[in-house]
Amino acid sequence: MTGLICLAFLLGSLAQAWSNSQLIAQVQAEQVRAQQLQEYNKHLRQLADHYKDRFVIESEARQELGYVRPGEHAVVVISSNEQDKSSRSRVSHTPTVEGFWQEWWDVFFGS
Repeated sequence: MTGLICLAFLLGSLAQAWSNSQLIAQVQAEQVRAQQLQEYNKHLRQLADHYKDRFVIESEARQELGYVRPGEHAVVVISSNEQDKSSRSRVSHTPTVEGFWQEWWDVFFGS
């Protein structure tokens, strides 16, 4: 009988030790996750502070949204590669009966 009681206490102790080790591992994993979330929060706060600057807001509005100040005129620059592609596509779609001047008109002003 004493052996069974000792065996029950031993099994209970082993189960408690295993449970404790599982809890410790879980706590460590959550601490790592909390640290990552704190770093992400810090990064987001830095971004928020960065975008509070009025010069950054103006720059983003001009570059991303194409905004201009009153009295300014927006200029859109198209690279030569895009012009070559668009002029090639226009020339390829023009009928051969059109004259030389019609092709130039289509290149500069569109069809």
